[in-house]
Amino acid sequence: LLPRYCSPRHTSASVASAGMSAAASGSSASGSSSGAVEARAALEMNQPLAHFLRQEMARMAAVQRQLARHLQDVVLAITSSIQKTDELVASITEIGQGVTPSVLLEASWHCHAFGPWLDTLRRRYTQLAAWRDAGGVRPASVWLGGLFNPVGFLISVRQGVARAMRVQEDRAVALDEMALHAEVTDMYDVSEVGKGDPGHASHGGRLVAGVYLHGLVLEGASWSKSEQSLVESAPKSLTCDMPVIYVTCLTKLQKRNTTGDYGAYGAYQCPCYTYKVRSEDNFVFNIDLSSRQHRPRHWIMRGVAILCSDAS
Repeated sequence: LLPRYCSPRHTSASVASAGMSAAASGSSASGSSSGAVEARAALEMNQPLAHFLRQEMARMAAVQRQLARHLQDVVLAITSSIQKTDELVASITEIGQGVTPSVLLEASWHCHAFGPWLDTLRRRYTQLAAWRDAGGVRPASVWLGGLFNPVGFLISVRQGVARAMRVQEDRAVALDEMALHAEVTDMYDVSEVGKGDPGHASHGGRLVAGVYLHGLVLEGASWSKSEQSLVESAPKSLTCDMPVIYVTCLTKLQKRNTTGDYGAYGAYQCPCYTYKVRSEDNFVFNIDLSSRQHRPRHWIMRGVAILCSDAS
């Protein structure tokens, strides 16, 4: 499923001239050393995510096999080539009504209508195939709702950041000491992610230390790009598309000492769920959102949450 990782190749630079100064040589060696550290850190960051990608591709292949096998059985049952079982009769009825067959929902994702379910299948496979074809190097921004196991993805991010910190800072960091930290950017278009994040570190450096997520939906409130804060929902609107969110990991001590610009009332710890059904099984993680107009309790009473998918 994935090309085997290869260690970065480092080629020694040729000597330009015998009269080159020692200071210039020292500067070149320092730059080369720094680049090698960044390359090793990026490789360490990607290794846990590569293992996660293998698991996602295996589950996607299983869904595709089941879909092909089940639809073939449905066609044979309609033409009376095979005996109609209760499961096939139910699937024929559901497909006729435009509903996703129950047997497919059990091994995949929640989506009531069969047309959107097939479209989601295509989008999920496109993301995973592009990730695989890039040699296991994750895309600039990941569609979190297109993963079978978003919690496992964030665990892999924690592992990757810990491994990258071990290379960059030359110290081991236990996973128990790591905590997720999310920042809402001002980017809505995924193509803008590759252009860097103005006002912060370079885009490449941020990718070594974390991931960008897109496709998240805010339910129960709206997000103001100008105020960078939660605001009341627009009339007759229950959901709002969130900007691209940057997720990294900090030590628990750094997390406690982090003071973001969340407004006078502080941050609202917004829960993130995979689907609209809010349960412990669907919970992913908490995201701190600015609340400049109301106290966080106001949004708690409104039931504001972020969804990876708004499919019912």
